[in-house]
Amino acid sequence: MRENPHLIAVVDRSRCEARGPCTSACPTHAITVKRVPDVDLAGISRLSRLKLWLHGGEQAFIDATACLGCAECVQVCPENALGMRKR
Repeated sequence: MRENPHLIAVVDRSRCEARGPCTSACPTHAITVKRVPDVDLAGISRLSRLKLWLHGGEQAFIDATACLGCAECVQVCPENALGMRKR
């Protein structure tokens, strides 16, 4: 694992299916799978909302204060829903 304090993991809401391997891959437990708040639904397409509903309304969320920028989660995500961006 290689830390990069200049990067943070981000979730692509149109791809995440809440399968969860990212949660166990994260060395700091910065990722949790939880219900998507209704207020966040406004920013995603109808198709993404349908997909979200099919997967129980849950997706991965990143705790920015705990993320080390190591990208371990990106490597294990089966939906390619995780990426890295500058903080």
